[in-house]
Amino acid sequence: MSTAKSGRRWTHPAVAEWRSGPVDAGGESNGHNLLGPQSADQVDARSLQRALEESVSGEVRFDAGTRAIYSHDSSNYRQTPIGVVVPRTIDDVVAAVKACHEHGAPILNRGCATSLSGETTNVAVVIDHSKYLREIEEVNPEERYAWVQPGVIRRSRKALSDRDRDRPRRQATWVRLSWRDVKTA
Repeated sequence: MSTAKSGRRWTHPAVAEWRSGPVDAGGESNGHNLLGPQSADQVDARSLQRALEESVSGEVRFDAGTRAIYSHDSSNYRQTPIGVVVPRTIDDVVAAVKACHEHGAPILNRGCATSLSGETTNVAVVIDHSKYLREIEEVNPEERYAWVQPGVIRRSRKALSDRDRDRPRRQATWVRLSWRDVKTA
């Protein structure tokens, strides 16, 4: 049978066995297919995408190209996400977490993806904060803290001049999320 006509790629049997992994005495696979969260295989991606599009004002991307872009960071790890959400506001983050929780989808928060250890890749819904949530709300050098949104990178915070540190205090928009907040939202 020609692989071109069947639409399937041929894989060497040893590679196929390695990908599916050995099966232990309990019938569980110990191999390559366990790299993603166990619940990721049970997520209805289309239903989740519709729920996210209804509840999030930011960008919801489940296309193959975006998923391929977000499947890697600065490390050598590659994990294709279920989909990507680019929130415009903190309320979008809360709505995305709530929708993912209702659909049993794992989530992964992502900043600017400079990790060298693969922390920003996984089989999950990636919430990318780096496009819109990049505000530096307050810097207090005397007490040594800064209120920032999750998309701020360290270099941006360090680049603040003395004049920026003395600006009038604004109310911070960053909030700490808990499952209790998500369930009641």
